[in-house]
Amino acid sequence: MPLTRGQYLYRVFAGMACLLAAVGFVRYAYAPLLPAMFHAKWLDPTSAAYIGAVNFGANLIAALACARLARAFTAGRVARWSLLLGVIATTGDALPLGTWWIALCRLLAGCTAAGIIILLPVIAVRGVAARHRSVIAGLLFTGAGLGVVIASLAIPVSIGSGPGGGWLVMGGGTLLCTLFAWPLLRPTPDASEQQKPAAVCSGNRAALIMLLLSYGLFAVCSVPHSIFLSAYLHHELGLPPPQAALAYISFGIGLTLGGPVLSSGLAKCVGLRRAAAASVLFGTAAVAIVLLTRDVTLVIVSGGLLGMAQMGMVPIGSLCCLELAGPSGHAVWWGRFTATYTLGVTAGTLMMGAMFGAGLSYIDGFWMAAGFNAVSVVLAVVVVGMRSGQRPASRVDWTHGGDPHDVDRHLAPSLGVACCVAWRRAIQPNGAERNGIG
Repeated sequence: MPLTRGQYLYRVFAGMACLLAAVGFVRYAYAPLLPAMFHAKWLDPTSAAYIGAVNFGANLIAALACARLARAFTAGRVARWSLLLGVIATTGDALPLGTWWIALCRLLAGCTAAGIIILLPVIAVRGVAARHRSVIAGLLFTGAGLGVVIASLAIPVSIGSGPGGGWLVMGGGTLLCTLFAWPLLRPTPDASEQQKPAAVCSGNRAALIMLLLSYGLFAVCSVPHSIFLSAYLHHELGLPPPQAALAYISFGIGLTLGGPVLSSGLAKCVGLRRAAAASVLFGTAAVAIVLLTRDVTLVIVSGGLLGMAQMGMVPIGSLCCLELAGPSGHAVWWGRFTATYTLGVTAGTLMMGAMFGAGLSYIDGFWMAAGFNAVSVVLAVVVVGMRSGQRPASRVDWTHGGDPHDVDRHLAPSLGVACCVAWRRAIQPNGAERNGIG
């Protein structure tokens, strides 16, 4: 039965609320609250880095588990659990019970972000005509950017008595979003969720793998902007800390615009694969600005461009998985995309840390990003020229068909190694102090 206009609108706004809470409040609020947590002696830079590694690890594990959980319990029920974990994580962070308690809360936060990012698109486009899916997905992901902007504006006025106040505001906001979105996430079984994911035909599988690699490399090149841009503005361009923090607002605005501009707008005009390539090119432009100019205004604008590219790639990547893997394989492949993206961010952060330890500067990190971005662009352009396959695959391995979970058995050990390396690098002293980090 076709959806009514009111159902479309509720689906969009409830989905935006989910991502506003899961990404803006639960996941990204940690960064702007760190200075207050340092000042209150809740954490030090070393423990904060370790906790960041815990969050990455939880995100990776949850990304790999989501598809199986959705088939066992329905996507709606797992998404509800994810948001409830987010409420627990943010309110729990308000309690000064020590480093390990905060680490546990951030572990739950990582599960929340992965669960909503992977399963919400599956739920939101259910029953939506193909021609409207890119519009719905693009509008949904504006919620993530709005959450980052709202958190960045709300936290400074809520931490007068300490970081606990900021965390309680984030927890209250997450609870309100959860209550509003609860009906959208009803645990209704869907035929595509109960099916074992069908083998993807060889042509589509090749395109998925190429796009997966492009997505992961794009994650690596996003690290200097998404994590270190404010530090670069402060330490190398001489901007005072309050003004340097505005780069994070610019990044949030870019996240907000990325979905409507690139997914809802561009993808509808030129197709999903061309829009994916365009998103990577937006990231190229953002990195080029930093490398070509030291103008503070332009560098801050580049943060918005990178945010737009990043949030444009998310709904476009999800819709490409739906188009190429079909409804039954959507959650599985999108889980792999999310896990690969998180692994890319982890790898990029480790490489930046190693560069700082070797005495290199922030700008060297942007040169590193340019190299990975170039390869990502090439892969995305190749995907544009690939034809969709029609012939079913016959062999049973990760590149030639069979059970899509075979990929997870290859990917999981790599993710575990990455988490261990991240933990060791986080707790070992390095040259970060020479670059003003922490």
